[in-house]
Amino acid sequence: GLTETNQQVVTQPQYTRAVKELIAGLDETDKDSQALVRMEQGYLRQHLFHGRDAAACALCGNSYSPTFLVTAHVKKRSIGSEPERLDMENIVMPLCKFGCDELYEHGYVIVRAGRIEEGIEIDPSDRAYIYRKRLIGKTCCHWAMGENARSYFHDHAKYHGLVEGTT
Repeated sequence: GLTETNQQVVTQPQYTRAVKELIAGLDETDKDSQALVRMEQGYLRQHLFHGRDAAACALCGNSYSPTFLVTAHVKKRSIGSEPERLDMENIVMPLCKFGCDELYEHGYVIVRAGRIEEGIEIDPSDRAYIYRKRLIGKTCCHWAMGENARSYFHDHAKYHGLVEGTT
């Protein structure tokens, strides 16, 4: 498998071919193991970080070592189609492990029109409320990726019951 020390940049055609080879003969991109394995995850992580010493969190904008960043799905992976899962450029973004990943994953923040907005309510006495407050109104750099990314952000908010309809 890929490791973060591997300096090779993965292109979209290489990623698509590699994932299709991994899932050849399977019905989906998951396989039975001790647990479900996200077969494409290493490639997506390699795409985001490809040997860099640091990268910016797409929400807070702070720069961290890849050790402190996750490869976060913009649209929940569990509801994404195979073509969406293969959309390497748009389906994932780097989020820090210091709060942004959890807030986004669970719908406490959403991205609309390129800006971070409040999502699901947080008790004001919770420290997460204060952390989230610092994010509200900031620009999410991943929004600029284009129409697919924007659609995935909408799907994320819709999944959490925060918007209706289509993009």
